[in-house]
Amino acid sequence: MLTRRFVLGLAVLTAVVSAAAVAAQYQRWADTIRSVEARPAFPGIGERLGEVARVRIARADGSLTVARTGTGDGWIVEEAGGYPARRAAVRELLIGLSDLETIEAKTRDPARYAKLHLSDIDRPDSRALRVVLEDPNGGAVLDALFGKRVPSLSGGTPSIYIRRAGEARTWLARGELEVRAGRLDWLPILVASIERERIARATLAAPGAAPVALVWDEARKRFEIEGLPEDRQVKSRYELLRAGMVSERLILDDVRPADGLAADPALGGAEWRTTDGLALALSWAAPAEGDGDARPWALFAVEAAADAAEKARKQAAGIAGRTEGWAFRFSEGTTKRLRPTLEGLTRPKG
Repeated sequence: MLTRRFVLGLAVLTAVVSAAAVAAQYQRWADTIRSVEARPAFPGIGERLGEVARVRIARADGSLTVARTGTGDGWIVEEAGGYPARRAAVRELLIGLSDLETIEAKTRDPARYAKLHLSDIDRPDSRALRVVLEDPNGGAVLDALFGKRVPSLSGGTPSIYIRRAGEARTWLARGELEVRAGRLDWLPILVASIERERIARATLAAPGAAPVALVWDEARKRFEIEGLPEDRQVKSRYELLRAGMVSERLILDDVRPADGLAADPALGGAEWRTTDGLALALSWAAPAEGDGDARPWALFAVEAAADAAEKARKQAAGIAGRTEGWAFRFSEGTTKRLRPTLEGLTRPKG
């Protein structure tokens, strides 16, 4: 039978345990989350953006560097052999960093960094991105880790977890900032684009096979194979269209300086001639020994006829500016479409 003294003792013990639990939870909340007035995440950074000479983005599995060229607004990607970077991507990052505002103080506990994707990048399992903005002398204008992005439930401005260099405190910061770590995110990936309706003749050649010449039939809005043997017919209009329209979006998958590469006719090639006077030729070069990728490199030559239309002359100048002195790799799918064969596109009649 329970005595009154026992019941009172049990009640006191329960109260003490509950108070201790509440105090511990409060301390945890106080150390983990504290709402603050929105303040710039990196005070004064907006006034120093003109000093930035390099943007270094590092993660556990690698890094890349985007460097300013001279005193203008040109930028290059060093890991792409110095190929020009997308200026818009650099501008978006710098403006995003200057507009970022801290809205909540988060944990100081290193054991909890991983949950926010803010572990140091020297840890193999780190999912953080470290961004360092450097001045011309290599001094840090900004140095911070960026972690998990948090979308706004109301469709407003998203947020991201950050941890500034040398600080234990993590923060939730609000702003339209997306830190891109992929090399292709920083490159202008469109090498050339020729609309199918402008193609007077496209010649595509695979290794060890005769070239296939395609012409655009404006009346039927489709490609035809020039000189198709009488005993063969198109196997698939869809596949023929894909081969013909590959020039509409030649998207690079990799790029490097063309130094040391030589075109090899045995690897095939391609040529496009348009109705308004543009001529674009593609030749293939074998990968260097130890390249680690069996895909060939594409080399381009472009010119506009003396009587070419203004659009063709401007396009030729633009393609030349992007491709002269450079070699490109394309995805396996695009490479395959650039190297069709007559046997692959046709079949015997009947």
